[in-house]
Amino acid sequence: MTPSEAIDVKARIVGDADRGRISTAQMFEALAIATSVPADRIEREWHAAERIDAEMVDIVRRLAKKTGLGLLTNAPAEFFRPIFSRARLDDVFASVVISSEQGFAK
Repeated sequence: MTPSEAIDVKARIVGDADRGRISTAQMFEALAIATSVPADRIEREWHAAERIDAEMVDIVRRLAKKTGLGLLTNAPAEFFRPIFSRARLDDVFASVVISSEQGFAK
């Protein structure tokens, strides 16, 4: 797969998950079909790439004490919400808008 093809696959398949058109499981299956890589491997690698920047979390927490904060993200909610909870950010943002729950991405 060329880099250009990979960008197209990501835009199409991950974009559908970001917009809530397909579930995360369906996204991994579609990526597996498009790439000939097993879905469980894609999912493992996807989760292995998760990073929570502790310094950024501290900055956001300090800002939240001074003003109301909102968060907009392009992501499948079933992928994003557990990460968000593990970072203990549930109480930091006044509003959280996840693209897959809204049916469109920014």
